[in-house]
Amino acid sequence: MINHLQRVNPDWDQAMIKERVGMLDRAGNFAPLPVSLSPWRLTASQWQQAQDNSRLLGRLLSSISNQGNWLLENLNPLISGNSLTGILAKQLLQLDPAQIRAVGLPLMRHDMLLDTADKWRWVESNSIAAGMGPLSDNWQQLLKQQQALCCQADNPAIVRQSALLAGAAVVMRRRFDNQAPLLLFVVEQQEDNLFDQQILAEAIEIRGVRVARVSLAQLAGLPTRGRRLYWPGDKPGAGSAVDLVYFRTGYNRQDYQNAEQLALRATLETLDLVLCPNIALQLAGSKWVQARIYETLQDPWTGAQFQRNLSLSLADMAGLHTLLVPAHTLTNADNKTIGGRLNQGWLLKSEQEGGGSVLKGQDAIDNLKQGIGADTGWIVMAPIDSQIRQARLTLLKAGQWQEWAGSISELGVFTLGHSHQYGGYLLRSKPAGQLEGGVHRGGAVLDSLQVF
Repeated sequence: MINHLQRVNPDWDQAMIKERVGMLDRAGNFAPLPVSLSPWRLTASQWQQAQDNSRLLGRLLSSISNQGNWLLENLNPLISGNSLTGILAKQLLQLDPAQIRAVGLPLMRHDMLLDTADKWRWVESNSIAAGMGPLSDNWQQLLKQQQALCCQADNPAIVRQSALLAGAAVVMRRRFDNQAPLLLFVVEQQEDNLFDQQILAEAIEIRGVRVARVSLAQLAGLPTRGRRLYWPGDKPGAGSAVDLVYFRTGYNRQDYQNAEQLALRATLETLDLVLCPNIALQLAGSKWVQARIYETLQDPWTGAQFQRNLSLSLADMAGLHTLLVPAHTLTNADNKTIGGRLNQGWLLKSEQEGGGSVLKGQDAIDNLKQGIGADTGWIVMAPIDSQIRQARLTLLKAGQWQEWAGSISELGVFTLGHSHQYGGYLLRSKPAGQLEGGVHRGGAVLDSLQVF
């Protein structure tokens, strides 16, 4: 199979450069992503259920972000600590609701695994910096060009995500004048996932919205004029009020270099602009809140209150119970109980994102023995009995053809805006025995879907 693919297209790397399916390496050069040329085949029912589940999760997290009392009550154990979740929760607690002027804009990715009972299970959601949709979109288009694949799942990530962000920026700008809106991408100072962001930014600019890239440090240094954040521009006369701030960083504590950058998050809530996301939605999408949802639903009384407060139907609750994986916050169990779960194969998960945030086996037990504060945002989660793909995967990694036998695929489905419409997908596949599953910093490959 590999030789056949090589004959069909002897230079996949060049095709990937053209479509920008890659990242920057340490030297600042383009590096093609590791990719699978063997799409995952789902039934139409499995694919539809994945989309339905993502809409349910989108509605759930957005509703939680609007339930300030429930959110802050369940985050209370973290407020005394120095985790990012705790710091943001404290900021939200101290904000007078009457001061909040910013409009929150949901752009989320919900990651799921298909288990051996053919049920989708919720791994986690990214309510901030939910990326990789444009790269996934471009990879699928490249596959279609080179192999004329049939039955590909629709992946409109670039079109729909750019429409969401541009549209929200336009609405905010029209409250003040008819000038071209300005959208800020907040990025890491040393950004390697550059092309995913560039592709999306270009699609936004085509819609008449200006885009500028700033780091958290630069963002913290911007002045305000009245209730508007002001960007002075990169050349004379280019200054403008900011209409939308789109975070592609700011999900880990170390992203913020000082107290000023952290305090900025609360300040932004008081300005006339759009935040993607606002503090409440970032907190609602945290691993801690995911575990608290599971714990809440284990008690009939608190589960019924949760259903009423969030206006969830019986069908919603049934779907949520199926999706939820057993998980517990460290405040609700002693170390002996947690250690027992880790010995049974449970995962120890920190609030961190981007690789290295999940521990298993002896690594998890050793970390527990070293001491993990109850206010640090760590949780334990049961392993998912995931379906293993039996068909061999042909993949291209670091310029070399490989084949994998026995792999697991994790599907991320994007939901957009307050209607939580489908906004594309990201599929990552990894060897079944491997813990880390990210393409960015893990050992997975970028994959695609076929629906039959």
